[in-house]
Amino acid sequence: MASIKEAKKKVLVVDDEEVIRDILKRYLEREKFQVTTAKSGEDALRELEKEVFDVALIDLKLPDMSGIELIEKMKYIAPHLIYIMMTGFPTIKLAVKAIQNGAYDFITKPFILEEIKMVINKAFTQQELQDENIKLREINKRLVEIERIKSEVVNTISHEFKTPLTILRGYLTMLKEGTLGTIEGKAKECVEDMLKSAMLLEKLVNNLITLNFSFKKKLFLNKQAVNLEELILEIIKEMYERIKDKKLNLIREFKEGGLLINADKSKLKIALSNLLDNAIKFNRVGGKIILKTKLAGDYVNVIFEDTGIGFPLAEKEKLLKPFSQEDMSITRAFNGLGIGLPVSKTIIEAHGGEFDITLNKEGGTRVQITLPIN
Repeated sequence: MASIKEAKKKVLVVDDEEVIRDILKRYLEREKFQVTTAKSGEDALRELEKEVFDVALIDLKLPDMSGIELIEKMKYIAPHLIYIMMTGFPTIKLAVKAIQNGAYDFITKPFILEEIKMVINKAFTQQELQDENIKLREINKRLVEIERIKSEVVNTISHEFKTPLTILRGYLTMLKEGTLGTIEGKAKECVEDMLKSAMLLEKLVNNLITLNFSFKKKLFLNKQAVNLEELILEIIKEMYERIKDKKLNLIREFKEGGLLINADKSKLKIALSNLLDNAIKFNRVGGKIILKTKLAGDYVNVIFEDTGIGFPLAEKEKLLKPFSQEDMSITRAFNGLGIGLPVSKTIIEAHGGEFDITLNKEGGTRVQITLPIN
């Protein structure tokens, strides 16, 4: 069976002169077109009711109606048909009128047969391009709509999670610290595990909200003076239990007395938390994490080094794209959605900083961020 591409294009020739019809039929069939002829407008309309054509060659002057009138009637039956007008009385006015009424092009008699073929092929090419453009516009429209829906869903879910998580974490913290009464043994262990889970879920929600704002290019910064060392120590304190559970050796190399920078504290905390979280998550048991801050003129470098599993250098660009963790199956070794690094990079760049990830000398991962002090 012939494919759609192999099928012959169908041409309808409408002319009251039998010689013209015969010449065009013989020539176009030789050029691999399937040709049907009609001697009047009514004949053409009857043929159009019976069969689907790709192109119609129509004489301007027919015995029962003009070619322009015929095009008007044919458009109701076959709106996608390509119409080419033929006439022995060419005028600019007639040409313009024919094209305004739906004709693709205008050919004058006596014509050269090669010219007919050229105009038909040109019309088919243009029609194919138009069809492709329509398809691409439709695909693009659907993609934009999918992105809008996805963004709204992420935004709604994230914000709906925010309040209950805040309440949950608050009460669990008070239970752990004994503010609501003393708990011991297994009950205390359960509360500590629940608090860890609540904190991980809160981190995920914060990342999703930040990512959603970055997609919409609405990531606003509320800058203030931030003590960088104190902020990092605050993050370490929140993750201390995980560091201890994995028996990691955390080495801090900070500037004496801390360093004040102008930044959005809450968003910078999200960025730095993601980087320390990765250094813990992808590290080996008993491994090492080194945190450094270094002044570089009007900038400060913050460096996270670990002795974990590292990553293939060829995958570097992929790591910085959302939802790109190599193994996203439910049985994967490491949890997460693969959005930590992209979110951190977005936040750092929003501050006018730079973000770089590479392998360190011991085979783990080294992330360096550069932030302007002011």
